[in-house]
Amino acid sequence: MRKDKRLTQEQLGSLVDLSATQIGKYERGENRMSATRFEQLLSVLGTEQPARPGFAEAQRAYHVPKFDLDGLARSLKTIRREVDRCLKIMADASA
Repeated sequence: MRKDKRLTQEQLGSLVDLSATQIGKYERGENRMSATRFEQLLSVLGTEQPARPGFAEAQRAYHVPKFDLDGLARSLKTIRREVDRCLKIMADASA
């Protein structure tokens, strides 16, 4: 993308307050960049919103299903009863 815009690493770096060395490391995959830095670079390079790879999931609303607390409480009570039953069987067997 940088080369398509005919920018050197130095020129791109100066636009986003990074060194040419850091731009090179990003390009070679030697360093990871934050999502904020990625967005900043895309903005400077003039990339349109829909073309941003990997961020489609983050742009969609995420639905969190309602948690069934009553169902969880019932399950925990059942587990507790089974544990108590097993403990009683073990105590009776060792007596």
